[in-house]
Amino acid sequence: MTVPFILQWETHGRVTAPLLGLALPPRNAVEQALRASARMQTDEAHPLGCLVVLSINACSPENRQALRAEERQRSRDGLRACVERAIATGTLQDSADAAALAAVFDTVLVGLSMQARDHVPLAALDAGISELMRVWDAIGVRASPNA
Repeated sequence: MTVPFILQWETHGRVTAPLLGLALPPRNAVEQALRASARMQTDEAHPLGCLVVLSINACSPENRQALRAEERQRSRDGLRACVERAIATGTLQDSADAAALAAVFDTVLVGLSMQARDHVPLAALDAGISELMRVWDAIGVRASPNA
């Protein structure tokens, strides 16, 4: 039996899959990845938080940098690709700083782990993601009033 795509990426380690493809508009991909991550990390069916983020605290100093670095970099690259694609397609202003926006979204993505570990409710995380997406909307390209 094939599991629908949306269910596959909402499992552990797959919540950022929307960032890696072109199936969704960039804003939707970022928002879906953030919301799926928040849901997964607050699900009490498994330890709260994200192994990719939280496991760094359980390692010896010599292994910290290498542990899951590839997965974290893939998420950062996916976020940046989404922002760059939005700029290229005209849904974000040309003046938008792709690196800075990707850093903001990545900071929130990583921060969700600590929030979940501290038992911050999903509703609070979800509300925070909604506010963050307003930042995206604020720098989005607006239709000309004369159009």
